[in-house]
Amino acid sequence: MVRHFSIRAADCPSYYVIGDIIRVRVTGSETHGAYSAVEVISQPGGGPWFLHTHEPQETFHVLEGVFEVYGQDENGEKYAIRADVGETVQVAAKVPHGFRNVGERVGRMLLIYEPADPMLRFVVVPEWRWIAG
Repeated sequence: MVRHFSIRAADCPSYYVIGDIIRVRVTGSETHGAYSAVEVISQPGGGPWFLHTHEPQETFHVLEGVFEVYGQDENGEKYAIRADVGETVQVAAKVPHGFRNVGERVGRMLLIYEPADPMLRFVVVPEWRWIAG
């Protein structure tokens, strides 16, 4: 049976991953593996400082602050997309990319991964994270 549900902010597990706080909002077990959603809280200059790839496609939606989603296309050309509050950037699966907070204040984004589980497995790997209080 499919049911509606809500998740209180205080009930979301939080992790410190490569300099950012990640709050898990929705997991694959709650969406039958279709997608997962996390909130990223990033200090100015924060975000992964390297290009990386992963299986799920990734959607970035800026809640607070100013971010840059950067990457490399199939020809090896580098690019950057600036995203302000309310803007959304989509990155296809297996495309080299990263993001950084280019604003002067703490920023927040909602990230959606499709399919759900590969990225959450990364977030909760003990070698990569610390529980954020």
